Amino acid sequence: MTVRARAALLDQDLQFTVGERELPDPVAGEALVAVEWAGVCGSDLHVLRSGDWVRYWPATLGHELFGRVAACPGDPLPEGTPVVADSRVACGACPGCGRGAQLCEHLGWVGEVFPGGFATHCVVPVELLRPVPEELAGPLAALAEPLAVVLHGLSRAIAGAGWWPASDPSGDPAAAMGRARGGSGRGTVPPEPPDRVLLSATGRSAPSPTSRPRGAGPALS
Repeated sequence: MTVRARAALLDQDLQFTVGERELPDPVAGEALVAVEWAGVCGSDLHVLRSGDWVRYWPATLGHELFGRVAACPGDPLPEGTPVVADSRVACGACPGCGRGAQLCEHLGWVGEVFPGGFATHCVVPVELLRPVPEELAGPLAALAEPLAVVLHGLSRAIAGAGWWPASDPSGDPAAAMGRARGGSGRGTVPPEPPDRVLLSATGRSAPSPTSRPRGAGPALS
C-alpha cells in the first residue's frame, strides 16, 4: 500500500513548493498517520530560511501534528486512533540515550530526520505516537508538543526565583499560563513550587503537602 501524499516540500536550495511525496509502506513498529492538523513552530521557520538540521531532501517539516492512524502493521495502534507525536528522534545508541532520549548526542526531530506533518500523511515510529482522547481531537491536540515544552520548563523552574521559559516555540502558551497566575504574561510567576504553579494554571488543585509521600510528584485532581 504505497501512499502518495500531498506535501509541502523544501528543496536543498530552500525552494519551497507543494507537491507529491511517495511514502514507504509502514513496517512493524511504524504507523501511517493521516494528518488532520499541524502547527508551525519557530524552528520550522528557521529551517525554511536556513536548511539547518535536515537529514534528507526534499524535506517535509512539521512536528506539531495531530492525525489518525491509517495503517499500523501488527495493529498496536488500531486504525482510526487519534494521535499526536513526540517530536524527538533519538539515535538510541549514544551514552546520552542511556540516560534519556532528550540527552541524545545526535538528537533530531520529526520532519527533519524523516518526513513530518506538513502533508496529508506521514509514517512515524509507533514509539513516538501518543493516543489522545476524542474530546481533545483536532487543532487543540496539535498544540500538545509546544504545551509539553512549557510544562517541562515549568517543572524545572526554580521555585525561589519563580521564572518560567517564554522563548520560542512556546512563548505564547507560557505567557498564557503566566497570565492565568495574575502575571503580565512574560517574565516571572509567583514564587511557588513549580508543581503548584502548573496545577493552578491548568485549573486543577493539589492536595495538602501532608496528604502525599515526601518527594512525590504533583497529584492532579
